[in-house]
Amino acid sequence: MSREDWKEERERRNQIRMQINGLRNRIGEINSEITKMREIIYFYQDIKRSIQEKAEAWGREYARYGALDLAPNIQVTDSFEGMAARQLSMDVPQTVDRIQLNSCLMSDLIPGIADQIKKIEDYIVERELEKQRLQAQIDALLGEL
Repeated sequence: MSREDWKEERERRNQIRMQINGLRNRIGEINSEITKMREIIYFYQDIKRSIQEKAEAWGREYARYGALDLAPNIQVTDSFEGMAARQLSMDVPQTVDRIQLNSCLMSDLIPGIADQIKKIEDYIVERELEKQRLQAQIDALLGEL
């Protein structure tokens, strides 16, 4: 091998190494992106679980409230009487209705959160496939060294 051929071969190998390093860097970026996406999934799962727990807790409390004999009658002797009882009898049903509405609205969020989780999972699969393609390119380039 002549000196000129040797220089060309060295330059070609350096070019291949640079390509490999670039591909490895890209794989590292994808791994970092996947890690962030998984963290987002965990965050969404926590939110979903929290909403479900709050809605279930409200449902239990609401059922327990409804089962009380005094629930429909706020004016209870020696407890709620006079002006306070009248005010409570006006405020409590509205408050219960608002809480019930908010509980339903919270429950309506759950399918949307599940959809977002699925979209992120699909995106992760795409990124994993991209990593495989990049690794195949690295393997091919290594074969040229």
